[in-house]
Amino acid sequence: MDPDNHVDPLALIQDCFKIEDDDKAFACLVQTVARPKVPGVCAPQIVLLTQEGCEVCKEEKEAHRDEMSKGLIKEIDLQSQRGQQIAQANGIDWTPALLILDCNDHVIQPRGQDDA
Repeated sequence: MDPDNHVDPLALIQDCFKIEDDDKAFACLVQTVARPKVPGVCAPQIVLLTQEGCEVCKEEKEAHRDEMSKGLIKEIDLQSQRGQQIAQANGIDWTPALLILDCNDHVIQPRGQDDA
């Protein structure tokens, strides 16, 4: 927790990763991203890396249409400058890629018991 008694959103993300049901885990991630932003706290984000001509990308965008329309998932073109930066920083070379990123555009990975 931070000094103002706000729950660390990155800790909440780790709690979501522990949920075994994929749909419930994803709903948890979306709820965490939807939480009000706290100044000075690294807020997680969900991004969908896509590229032109990718049929599976269209399907993925359709599957997450509601979350995208609410701004909870942001689409980023892999060929854009930010898309390239995210891909290079995280070793991503495919689309679509649905990623949970920290405020520095680094993929948030589930921590193992040894990482706690």
